[in-house]
Amino acid sequence: MKIVSVLLILIFLIQSAIATTPFICDGKFYIVMVVDNKSVLQEIYLTPSGTIQKRLIPLNQPQRQVTALGMSIRDMHLYGLDFDTKELLKIDAEGKVESLGVPEALNTSLEYWAGDVDPQGTHLTVIGMDKQKGQDVVTYRISLFTPRHYAGISSIISGVPTLITDFVADPTITAVYAFDKINRQIVTMNGSNIQHYQHQKVAPFLEGLFFDRQGNLFGYGSNNESEQSTLYAIDKIRGSMIPIDIGTKGRYGDGCSCPHTMTFTRTITPEIVNSCDEITIQYEIINKSGVGRTILFEDLLPENFIIQEMTNRTFTLATIESGEGTNRLFIPRLDVLMGKNVITLRVKLKEAVATSIRTQAKLERLPLGLGETMLSDNPYTIEPSDANVLRITHANEFDLSRFLQFDCEKTQAIIEPNIQNATFAWSDGSTQSQFTTTLPGKYWVTIQTECAILNDTVDIAFPSKPTLKLAQNQTVRQGTLLTLPFQTNLVVKSIEWSSERAFDLSCQNCDSPNLTAVQSNTYYLKITDQENCIWEDNIQIEVLPVRTIYAPNVFRPFSNTSNEVFYLQGIYNTAIIKRISIFNRWGSTVFERSDIPINNKEFGWDGTVLGNLATQGTYLWTAEIEYLDGWQENLQGTILLVD
Repeated sequence: MKIVSVLLILIFLIQSAIATTPFICDGKFYIVMVVDNKSVLQEIYLTPSGTIQKRLIPLNQPQRQVTALGMSIRDMHLYGLDFDTKELLKIDAEGKVESLGVPEALNTSLEYWAGDVDPQGTHLTVIGMDKQKGQDVVTYRISLFTPRHYAGISSIISGVPTLITDFVADPTITAVYAFDKINRQIVTMNGSNIQHYQHQKVAPFLEGLFFDRQGNLFGYGSNNESEQSTLYAIDKIRGSMIPIDIGTKGRYGDGCSCPHTMTFTRTITPEIVNSCDEITIQYEIINKSGVGRTILFEDLLPENFIIQEMTNRTFTLATIESGEGTNRLFIPRLDVLMGKNVITLRVKLKEAVATSIRTQAKLERLPLGLGETMLSDNPYTIEPSDANVLRITHANEFDLSRFLQFDCEKTQAIIEPNIQNATFAWSDGSTQSQFTTTLPGKYWVTIQTECAILNDTVDIAFPSKPTLKLAQNQTVRQGTLLTLPFQTNLVVKSIEWSSERAFDLSCQNCDSPNLTAVQSNTYYLKITDQENCIWEDNIQIEVLPVRTIYAPNVFRPFSNTSNEVFYLQGIYNTAIIKRISIFNRWGSTVFERSDIPINNKEFGWDGTVLGNLATQGTYLWTAEIEYLDGWQENLQGTILLVD
């Protein structure tokens, strides 16, 4: 017994020693990279207002170079490989690194750069690169939560050689996107099958990819392969990229995020009822967690509510253990598919004494990243995960004004008490269950149900008409910074921006997004107000190309002046130098660079050849320029080098 007790104490101490802090699945991006010869995590957060927040998380084992990074939704930790030792590493939110050993059957002679954890959160998939061939050859699927972490192998299938630097699963559709360094483009993956479609070739080199919760794709990299520092917004359809922020400079970056979401709403109509009425309850589960899931569903209604029938459902195979004829809907294994899942019930309210009832449904058996247990949310309130409130009206409390609504344009008043199995007598002689008018005034009704006779009068006054207006269409020079505000008298519930061409606004759901004008585009604003009416407007931004490149005609190397390096300059950063070459008087190449930005001295010629200062004199330069709108041109000129 003493030996057993000691062992239990030792086990407890070991578990306590390795206690870790999980991350939160809130859409933040994480990039592991080497900064000043130490590995750190860079956290990037795109706030709802469109601003970008960043912070560095030091690792307690900074000597390790971590690659193939992914986040598990199951335990909310980061997983990756030690590039040198091939150990499987587990990283918590405080930067603590734990080695899980080298995965069983993993080929340690290969190099591993790209990886991600699957949407289930159970396996880390990595791509193995043959160092001799300089291309990808296999994928390994490493088990994260089994002993020895076995790695299952599959061969790469691709029509051309590839070198994938990172890949990531789309949380909104069943697609995996990757960056191919050899072919310099965004590609898609289906298992080990790499597919090159219509995505265009790009200048930036990306080492990290990640999604936000709206399914927008981002990448971290730069035009300089030796150092990454730029956050790019990526068009998933075309593969084009737009720089949106500058972060920490580092090497060997790899990125991941937890964009997975699942929303669970429950609506009850009508929300104000009388005894003996029927109500409709609709449950809507929107799954954006990257994969279908099997969960437990339960809704326990008060005893005086009886489920009459399930009028609609999107699932087919689940067993309903409790439902019609009871006050409880219980489905122990509900398969929730990607996208929208709906259940609709018709429920009868027996004679009730209470005047207000709060009810809420729940989902269970979710992974940690989705909250494990999720309560239903009333979508008509701002408060998250709140209960539905059903008000029960007795005959002496009947209030007709509670049922008064106006159409979206505020030109028509509608009164619909939503009382079933009743007769109606309105002040104008009509007997329909719904009353409609376009004129202000007093109106009354008498309603007879199987339980009571209800009477009331309402005074209708029409509100002011709603307005929504964006600014006037604009014509600007390429590279201009803009803000897109709007004016409205609506009570805004949600905002959504979209665009005709590549989406390049700073945010999708904020009030006033920012924009660096690169190409002509039309931007669309859709607002949903508190009554779930939708209002839309658009603005056209015509962008005039800026295709002016400046080159000095003389420079003095090592002069400690602004004129000590020869480099091309322009208005804003509107172009990429695909190739620049500098020749001496005999036609020999003394300097050459490819895929570099303008306006950056770091990529210019410092006047040296093979480490020695070049001879004073005149040199010829040629450059292939590609502008951000795709336009290309060839330039040339002369530069005088003076001592």
